[in-house]
Amino acid sequence: MIKSLLSFEKKHRLNILKLARFMVAFLFVFSAIAKLLPIQIFEHQLLSIARKPGFLYEFTNDCHVFIWSRAIIIFELFIGLSLLIPYYIKRFTVPIAISTLIGFIIFLSYQIWLYGNNGNCGCMGGLVPMSPLQAIVKNIITIIVLTYVFYFTLSKPIEYAIYHFLILGGVVLAIFLLFPIKKTCCCDEITTKVSVEIENLNHRIDSLSAMIDSDKDSSRVIVPVKAPLPKITISEFHNFKDFEFNNKKTKINIDEGKTIVCVMNPDCDHCLDITKQLKQMNLAKDIKITFLFCNPNDQDIEHQKQQIKAFMDKSGLIAAFKIISIDEFTKHLSLSPYPPRVTLLFNGKIRYDYFAEGELDKNKIKSL
Repeated sequence: MIKSLLSFEKKHRLNILKLARFMVAFLFVFSAIAKLLPIQIFEHQLLSIARKPGFLYEFTNDCHVFIWSRAIIIFELFIGLSLLIPYYIKRFTVPIAISTLIGFIIFLSYQIWLYGNNGNCGCMGGLVPMSPLQAIVKNIITIIVLTYVFYFTLSKPIEYAIYHFLILGGVVLAIFLLFPIKKTCCCDEITTKVSVEIENLNHRIDSLSAMIDSDKDSSRVIVPVKAPLPKITISEFHNFKDFEFNNKKTKINIDEGKTIVCVMNPDCDHCLDITKQLKQMNLAKDIKITFLFCNPNDQDIEHQKQQIKAFMDKSGLIAAFKIISIDEFTKHLSLSPYPPRVTLLFNGKIRYDYFAEGELDKNKIKSL
């Protein structure tokens, strides 16, 4: 049996080598394209990695993540497309591909040691969720295939390296033309927080002014030494007021009373599972449940509403929802590297926040 396999391999070696190269090339190219759909999700995943202690702790921020995300995607596309051409395979393409995969294995192993085998590693973006351990297994298999290619591939003259420079130039040009960097920075996050605090302050001033006006009928204005401050706090979700429920427009004040805000993707299986858990909890009727869904790449709204309807039907939980831009979506994922995020607010104050990984704390939600 083994002799037959070796004989078959020797007879068809050139075709096997070509097939192996094309398979690994497809893997790299697909990985890069998956990170582009949409690129904002991948950028948010990089920020989440940079905010957690580890090899890449603080390696990027809101100001530089746009460069890093595109650089990683360009690198993967470059390696993938370079594997398609039969030049400089042994001298450059395969060694750098193997080195990259080994680097990812080391990084993922360290992440597992720190945080366990949880969540989506981001290797295939949000398109194909993979746990860190699954990604390690995939990388080991790919390294074995590339080692076979390296061992049996003959070296080509170095002058053919010009093709790789052309591929790199073309990939860089295409990525930055199709996905230009937006002029946003970490200062925007600070500005948003300051804006919310100013609105909170103005809200309190208005409340005090109303209290003073109510005493104007008396001969003198009585201002209490310790004026009671309003109970309602302005949350990060305060701008979202117009929702849709049962095909009708409705207005909801998220910051008033008890509200659960779910930041989710209708194509996400984990989001569906969390929503089913919320449904099974039979929460009190005075708790408002709202969903924020993203609209990646300006998809057709009506088509997306059909996806959301299917999502609601599968979960059994019919609630008010709003479709927001991908930039707003990633912003409100907050510390979560990917959806879902589930936030319980009471008069605008966050009482419980669930970020994508682990189990939903049902007992805590019920107690609050």
